[in-house]
Amino acid sequence: MKNTFAVKTSLFTLILALIAIGTFAFTAVMNKQSVGTNKLQNTFHFVGDSEDPGQFSEIDNWREGTSNACGTVGQKPCEITVEANNLDELATYLSGMDNEAVLDINPSSKRP
Repeated sequence: MKNTFAVKTSLFTLILALIAIGTFAFTAVMNKQSVGTNKLQNTFHFVGDSEDPGQFSEIDNWREGTSNACGTVGQKPCEITVEANNLDELATYLSGMDNEAVLDINPSSKRP
């Protein structure tokens, strides 16, 4: 009888310990995921003149902020608003995009 009580107590303690460890692990994972979501939506405008392939994703052709020259007509992008805090993050965001993909980010903002 005493031996059965000790076994049940040990199992109960083990189960509680596993629940506590699981809770701490879950909390740590959730906190880590929320740390990486600190990017804000920022606007950048295209200052390049070339329509050559790959030029719309070339970071030297972009500046932070809005532009007064935007419209709906033209073959070049004008403004995009994306999750990037600065030009370095914009370069990562645009990496590997062709001109058409960049235009599709904001198809209603173009310039000649």
